[in-house]
Amino acid sequence: MCSVKRLAAVLIALTVLAGGCSDDKDEPDAGAPTTESTGGPTTETSAPAQPGCNGIGPAPKEGTSEITWIDTGGKLWAVSADGAKRCLIEGAAADDGITWGGAADRVMLRNKVVFADGRTEEPFPLGGLTVLSRPSGKSVLQVRDGKLNKRELGKDPTEITFLSGHGDTVYHPAGQHIVSTGSAEGRSTLMIANNLGQGPQDLVQNETANLIYNPTFTASGALLFFADHGEYTELHRLEIDAGNLTTIEKVDMPDGMADLVTSPFEGGGVAWAQGACDTAKGGRTLRAQQGGQYFKTAGTAVERGQPVGWTPDGALVVAKPGLCDAEGETDPGDVERTLYRFKDGTATEIAKGVQAAAVRAVLPPPPAPPKKIPQQAPA
Repeated sequence: MCSVKRLAAVLIALTVLAGGCSDDKDEPDAGAPTTESTGGPTTETSAPAQPGCNGIGPAPKEGTSEITWIDTGGKLWAVSADGAKRCLIEGAAADDGITWGGAADRVMLRNKVVFADGRTEEPFPLGGLTVLSRPSGKSVLQVRDGKLNKRELGKDPTEITFLSGHGDTVYHPAGQHIVSTGSAEGRSTLMIANNLGQGPQDLVQNETANLIYNPTFTASGALLFFADHGEYTELHRLEIDAGNLTTIEKVDMPDGMADLVTSPFEGGGVAWAQGACDTAKGGRTLRAQQGGQYFKTAGTAVERGQPVGWTPDGALVVAKPGLCDAEGETDPGDVERTLYRFKDGTATEIAKGVQAAAVRAVLPPPPAPPKKIPQQAPA
C-alpha cells in the first residue's frame, strides 16, 4: 500500500472549467465533459459459486454495523455486533482495500464492485486510486497518471480532470462535489469542483504547506486534512460555507500524521496515526477524539494501532500493527495484523491475520452540500 503522501501529485498547471452541478444520480447536464472510452466496456457478470462464502447479503439494520476484513487467504469476512461471523467473498487481494456504499448494499474491492444480488462490475482497469461515490455508490472515480476519470456504474467513463495532476480525491458526503489535492504554480493545492469536475475553486488559497494530503469529511460536512510544512505537520478543519479554517493538531517532524479517519455518524469522531513511520521505534501512536475529548489509548492494545473506521455507537475500529517499517509504508500483504474494537477505554479483539478492514453500516442522511464556495479562499 502506498503512503497517503505518495498519492499527491506534483504537477503545476490548472485548467478552470465552468458548468452546473448534478446530484449523485449522475444525469449529465449541458456542461458535462465529452464521454471518452478510457476503461473499455463495462463488465457485469454473475458471481461464481463460493463454497463457504455466501455473498455480501442484506445490509445491516440502520443504527447497527458489521466489522469487515480481508484475511491472509483472500476471504472477506464480517462480524456483527452480536458476534455472529460469516464469510462473504473469496478471492480478494491483500491490497484491495474495502469500501462500502452508503446504503451498505455494495462493496468495492480495488477495481471491482460487488452487489448484494451477486453481480459484479469492473468500472476501470487495475491501477491508480479508486473512489466509490457518496452517498449512493452509483459511480466510481479513478485517479491514474494524474488524471481523474468518472464512471457511473453501467455506463461509459468520462474524464473530469480539473487539476494538472490529481492526488488524494474524495466525495463530499452529499455527493454533489468532489475535493482533490494536487499542485499548481509550484504549491500544493486543495480544490473543490462539482461532481462533473466543473467550476473548480481553491479551498485553502493561502496555505503554505509543502504537501496537503488525506482530505476527509466529517458527519457535519466539515473538511479535515493534513498539511505538511516540512518542519511540522498540521491537522486542519475547514468549514466550507463559513470559510473558517482552524488547526486541530500541530506536531514537529519527523512526528508526522497519517491515516485520517472521521465518523459519518451522530456524535462524530476523528482519529489518526501520529509519529515516525518505523516499527523498530514503536511505530505511530493512535490519536483519537470525540466531542473534543481525546481517547486514552496509552497502555491499551491499540496504543500503536492504525485507525480503520467508526461504528454507529461511537466505537473505533483499529488494526495493529500499522503498515510502517524503517523505510515508510509497507505492502499490506507483508503484514498480518490484529483487528480491535475500541470503546470506553477497552480494546476487544475481533480477528487475527487481517490485511484490510472497514466498517459496513447504512449511513445517515448526508449533510447539505456547500451553499457557496468562497471566491477568496481562507488562509
